[in-house]
Amino acid sequence: MKPLARLITLSIVLLTTSACAVKVAQIDTARRFLPASDTQRQLDRFAWSFSLSGTEYRVYADRIEGRNAYFTNEIGMRVVWDGESFIVIENLPGAFGRYESGREITSAGVEERWYARAGEPVQRARCSPLREWRLTADQYGWRQECSTEIEGQVVPAVHLLERDAAGLVRLIQAPISPGGPLITLRRLNP
Repeated sequence: MKPLARLITLSIVLLTTSACAVKVAQIDTARRFLPASDTQRQLDRFAWSFSLSGTEYRVYADRIEGRNAYFTNEIGMRVVWDGESFIVIENLPGAFGRYESGREITSAGVEERWYARAGEPVQRARCSPLREWRLTADQYGWRQECSTEIEGQVVPAVHLLERDAAGLVRLIQAPISPGGPLITLRRLNP
């Protein structure tokens, strides 16, 4: 590795270990200076797989602000997760439109999730409280079961978070709406 590439690599490592996350602009700057293989190794530290309806995209953890974790990629997709819900998904290729969702407690004290997509009516589902689960020491997390009635049929909506042995989030999964396709965000670098 050339001395300049080593210096840039060391700077990136120091930057990424001293801050919560790397901004996409910093990642793009690094891409211009490092050889392709070094750049990819640095980016892979922040890489996640985002999939919906059988289509998969690579996104990168961009930053954390409060509870919100932001993911983006080079084609401008943006995914925001607040620790419980995918609160914003936008700029997916095609005519998907902006998506938002969240959790709230109704005035009657019932926990609900809501799902809103541009051009579609908002859907709501009643939910059980979040509950912890554990399969093994390196596979545990929480899940929440929700359901709503659509055309006389009860339709489920299960939300899931999985952690690894170090306690880091490995997988986040939620339906786009009750009975709809799953949104999956999976960390690629163990």
